Amino acid sequence: MIIRFYSIAGKTEAIENELRSIVNDIKVELAKRGIGEDKVRLTIIKVRGDVTGEVVKYLDQPEGKIPGQYRSLIVRMRQDGVSTFPALVINDRKVAEGDELTIDVVKSALLRELKDEFNLELPAAKPAEQPQPAQPAQPPQPVQPVPTTPAN
Repeated sequence: MIIRFYSIAGKTEAIENELRSIVNDIKVELAKRGIGEDKVRLTIIKVRGDVTGEVVKYLDQPEGKIPGQYRSLIVRMRQDGVSTFPALVINDRKVAEGDELTIDVVKSALLRELKDEFNLELPAAKPAEQPQPAQPAQPPQPVQPVPTTPAN
């Protein structure tokens, strides 16, 4: 499974982190079944937010008119059918892009692909352990004076 995530630096970290986490879980499950983790590759292509518009405007331009610093990115985006940021591509197929790309979309797409490609499902996520509430402190008990008897 080859996964490419076109990310906007400073804006899509939550999706990136979730993507990394799911990919790691997938690799663990594959390893348990004797399948090498090299069967799943994740590439995150980060683009600065201030240049995303510029990159997108060059998508329909002939290669000779694309500035050198964007050329390889734009060629890859064209191959993947990506026309905006962020975008998720799995096995050379665009899954989602732009505002439709959410953490839930990422999860469901990866799990669906995992089932299709490896006939594998991740175990249900364990609920997060709830911390036990701290016991309220007992108020101090009044100290009873100890009767003393005069020494004889």
